[in-house]
Amino acid sequence: MELMFRRPTFITVDLGCLGDNFREVARLAGSDSPLAPVIKSDAYGHGIIEVARQLLKVGADRFAVSLTEEGGKLREAGIDVPILVLGGSYPDQAKEIVEKRLTPVVSTFSMATALHEAAQSQGRQIKIHLEVDTGLGRMGLLVEEVLPFLTLLKGMPFLVVEGICSTFSSITNIEFSKRQFGIFEKVGQEAIHVCGRPLLLHMAHSGALLRGFTRPGWLIRPGIMLYGYTRGLETSGVNLKPALTWRTEVFKIQKYPLGFPIGYGGNYRTVEGSRIALLPVGYSDGLLRSYMGKGEVLIKGKRAPLVGRFSMDWTMVEVRHLSEVHPGDEAVLIGEQGGERISAEEMAERAGTIVDEVFVAIGRRVVRKYKGHL
Repeated sequence: MELMFRRPTFITVDLGCLGDNFREVARLAGSDSPLAPVIKSDAYGHGIIEVARQLLKVGADRFAVSLTEEGGKLREAGIDVPILVLGGSYPDQAKEIVEKRLTPVVSTFSMATALHEAAQSQGRQIKIHLEVDTGLGRMGLLVEEVLPFLTLLKGMPFLVVEGICSTFSSITNIEFSKRQFGIFEKVGQEAIHVCGRPLLLHMAHSGALLRGFTRPGWLIRPGIMLYGYTRGLETSGVNLKPALTWRTEVFKIQKYPLGFPIGYGGNYRTVEGSRIALLPVGYSDGLLRSYMGKGEVLIKGKRAPLVGRFSMDWTMVEVRHLSEVHPGDEAVLIGEQGGERISAEEMAERAGTIVDEVFVAIGRRVVRKYKGHL
């Protein structure tokens, strides 16, 4: 049984914003390009089931996840559209993949064999996608392995190659991205020729879409854009709305004498007139330790700095510059308050990471609340 937490530390996900972001991505992609919204890692911490149901309402007709288990969770929730499993699946998961009609990305012969045997035993064909490594150095077949692999698959009638995919290494490295894109386009066309029929080609994620690295008719896998962010890429003419707000409340206020140590290790000492607000949120909730001494929260519509080393459960904030702060007052970690805003991109930049990590780090004991159209 999942624990229910009573602490006033929660995130709110605006499902209306998610829907608007999906429509904006669809507009940018064009009517010829299908979309597979990426809802891996619990929809970037936003809640995989709630996000999937909302996106279905606004036009999504398939999804992409990372793990077989994520696809299974969607099936158990009654979501019946095609589900592409981008991450590497294991041969002992082949039976489940076939039973739940998932579409795995394959790059090893052992996985292909296991899937074919499972599909044959169940008397049904299964669609698969092949991944080609165009320069990421992670999963995927090397370019010279793709056509021989396709030839081997011809001997496996219960497997249907539906698509060919790849992944960019760094979309900010334009020249290298052009090279990867060119390699993939060539391999994709060769694969279509070998198979003798159209294949679904896909390489573009959110950043690649913004940079124009796709072709009409190719599948696009938008991820972070759905949640309102672009990892700092230029978004002129693009209207995205952050969907997540992270809030907590002041637990207590304490005045300390000059030079009093605050937090583990006492690396922060109070100054004249210090007042410290204690917040019930810490690194067990996903507040990154690399954010210590660099971050701020919003209280009373103003920024207040995090001070000292925050702990697993608690964070300290200097509020001497704010008047009338009381226990129970709202503190915003990500979002807007009183006309001021702290974005997830700002938090990521100060913590030396990316927005994706900020979101997926938010722990499950942080209650998820939803507003909008669910």
